[in-house]
Amino acid sequence: MITARSSDKDNGFIGNTCVQVAEKPTTLAISVQKGNLTREMIENTGVFNVSVLTENVPFETIRYFGMQSGRDVDKIRDCGLTLAYGAGDAPYVEEAELVLVCKKLYRAPILEEGFFYKETVEDNYPNRDFHDLYIGQIVKVLVPEGE
Repeated sequence: MITARSSDKDNGFIGNTCVQVAEKPTTLAISVQKGNLTREMIENTGVFNVSVLTENVPFETIRYFGMQSGRDVDKIRDCGLTLAYGAGDAPYVEEAELVLVCKKLYRAPILEEGFFYKETVEDNYPNRDFHDLYIGQIVKVLVPEGE
């Protein structure tokens, strides 16, 4: 789960991509839909957290976070998750097994003119909200005691 905070509002979404891309500095890449509220928060603050969830988190929670917008509902409250602070300027999920505290280094659109499969994706998904690639430096690693 990718979480962020901006203007005293917390939000998160279920990310489908998170991969380490370098060792020094330790960096990772995530993809975020362009219309995503958490994306706006990351752009406003330059920070985000990756909470690696345990198998004990119900699938319904995963589905809810993946299908609802934080603009319309309070996903964290609705799912009964516990947010914690003290890991930079973004919250993290206490029920997580591991938390990667990240500072945004770079953002790039994934689907720009000339990207090799742009036409295929746009033909099949003409109204799709495309993603941005974020590179974040891992500035801290936490092991929450919530589980």
